[in-house]
Amino acid sequence: DAAGARIYADCAVRTFEAKNGRIHAVAGDVIDALGRPRQRFRVEADVIVLSAGAINTPQLLLRNGIANGNDQVGRNLH
Repeated sequence: DAAGARIYADCAVRTFEAKNGRIHAVAGDVIDALGRPRQRFRVEADVIVLSAGAINTPQLLLRNGIANGNDQVGRNLH
């Protein structure tokens, strides 16, 4: 946290917001222990790291129309 990093857990990102070709915000739901959405959130940041695993990362990128200029996002998963 000395560098200003924050980790958000138990959240489901729904959308990314881009400005000038860069992601500057994410929005979604905070999920309870039973997997139900309980509260909406929106976070703005200079740097956003997406770490949703081998299945969910491509799914989020494709659903939001991001990073598929070479048509390779989500392909070649073994």
